[in-house]
Amino acid sequence: MQMNAPRKPERTYLTVMSSIDQTGLMEPREIIWPDGRRFPIDKVESWSKAQGHEPNTTSYAIRIGDQRRILYFTQSPICSTVNMGRWYVESPHQ
Repeated sequence: MQMNAPRKPERTYLTVMSSIDQTGLMEPREIIWPDGRRFPIDKVESWSKAQGHEPNTTSYAIRIGDQRRILYFTQSPICSTVNMGRWYVESPHQ
């Protein structure tokens, strides 16, 4: 009997407009889907080191309207001194 390994969620990479304050805190403000739809982020509820992801990934619990989503930012390992990286959300496989 063959056991299938759990499948990783699918990632959708996004354009994210963010702000960086005088202390260096980066906070997402708006997400832009690959098809061009734009959604302002109403609130960043929390952020933390993302468990089970690359070591340089931060998860942001955000609220857009009445929906809560987790938005991830993975800092590029080749540019560790600047906030260069990629934003994405995860969704289960269909």
